[in-house]
Amino acid sequence: MAARADRPPGARAARGYRNLLLDGGFGEARVEVDTAVFTDGLLLPMLGHLAEAARAAGAVSAAEAEAWMSDQRERGAAGRAFVAIPIFTVTAVRT
Repeated sequence: MAARADRPPGARAARGYRNLLLDGGFGEARVEVDTAVFTDGLLLPMLGHLAEAARAAGAVSAAEAEAWMSDQRERGAAGRAFVAIPIFTVTAVRT
């Protein structure tokens, strides 16, 4: 995951949402986090991209990436996968 975490532009932007609102003159800024959990194979394409990025970065070998993906496919088919994605919601009041 670390091999992929910082690749997208603004990958860590959510960490600054609250401060951006406060700096923009908003008050009562609140951050809430909900986590979407997937236990089936729905996110296998995303996991495949993560495995490929880790392989391309040299974090894992091609064989390790394929072994991990094989395990994820089996888990997804059995309803035993586990992918958790945090969803940040920030609210504030214009002062």
